Amino acid sequence: MFISDKRLRAAGEDFLNSARVTGYARGTQRNYRRIIGRLVETAGNIKASDLRERHIDALFVDLRRGGDETENSWRQRAGWQKRTGRANRTLNTDRAIVRAFVEFLHRRHYLSPEFNPALSMGENAPRKKTFHIDDAILTYEEGRRTLDAAGQRHLRDRVVVALGLFAGLRESEILALRVGGVDFRQGKIKVWRDKPDEWHYVKMSVPLAKELRSWLDHLQVLYGELQSDWYVVPAKLRVLPGKYKGDFRMNQHWPMDPTRPAHGVCKDVIGAFRAAGIPKKADEGAHTLRRTAACWVLDATGDIRAVMYFLGHKQQATTELYIQYNPQAEKMDGAIAAWDPFGEAVEPEPAGNVVSLADRRRRAV
Repeated sequence: MFISDKRLRAAGEDFLNSARVTGYARGTQRNYRRIIGRLVETAGNIKASDLRERHIDALFVDLRRGGDETENSWRQRAGWQKRTGRANRTLNTDRAIVRAFVEFLHRRHYLSPEFNPALSMGENAPRKKTFHIDDAILTYEEGRRTLDAAGQRHLRDRVVVALGLFAGLRESEILALRVGGVDFRQGKIKVWRDKPDEWHYVKMSVPLAKELRSWLDHLQVLYGELQSDWYVVPAKLRVLPGKYKGDFRMNQHWPMDPTRPAHGVCKDVIGAFRAAGIPKKADEGAHTLRRTAACWVLDATGDIRAVMYFLGHKQQATTELYIQYNPQAEKMDGAIAAWDPFGEAVEPEPAGNVVSLADRRRRAV
């Protein structure tokens, strides 16, 4: 069989420009490009046919350990010099990307079909944890305590929790939200959703509008007249002990930069959970707030389509999977709960003008 001598970088570009990858959302495409770029950087611009297990093993060792980002990465443009190692759940996603790339190399005859270095990646891969939805969401009382605990640490953390609980936003959507996207007159916030790759207008509830108005008033007191391109969730500045005269622990007066987005809020959310005395939740993080908000909407409306609209999903099946909701199963649970196969059968009484079959037979004889 003819095997092409195409270089790994060129083969990677062919893969990234294929219909499979270009059909994904923009954020997913960035992740694909990042992983394939790291593979080319680790293995070097060798021939695609020379790709070996040691190259892929070196890639995942590097991803697991962390290290310097590739040149021109978004983290470097944001001022980050280092990144931490990737979690097991993220590494599973990376493995799927490399598997898809190897399959592409086989189909294009860039790699011998007898050699599949991606097969060894799944042997020691951690399995995805399963959990019940009740173990991954907050009760109403826990949500109130989380909101208060976040506000005691920093008011920015309180508005992050409010956006997750009352608007059901993802972490990336919270970080990208601008001051100009908050419209109190129409009661909506303008949100860019990466997965549908389009703008959405999310209706503000009464508690969310109250939290946002209070937070923006606080920003105006600190930094003057609000600018439309400022971030609703600004970055907390990194300060040195010699230059910062206040308490070096996180406090209400910690300096921020509203012209820069926050790097991440997952640790702040988990810190609010612990401060509120909430035990560890399954799949804990910013998505805990989003799942909680979705379940609260379902409890309030009883309509899964309302939850689908609230979360910005395109398909109802996605929403049902996200909150583990199965209307047919709930219907069957109700029927099975009322079912008693050994109970006494109660025959209905016949009407006055109805003659039983036995009487009819006797009359015929």
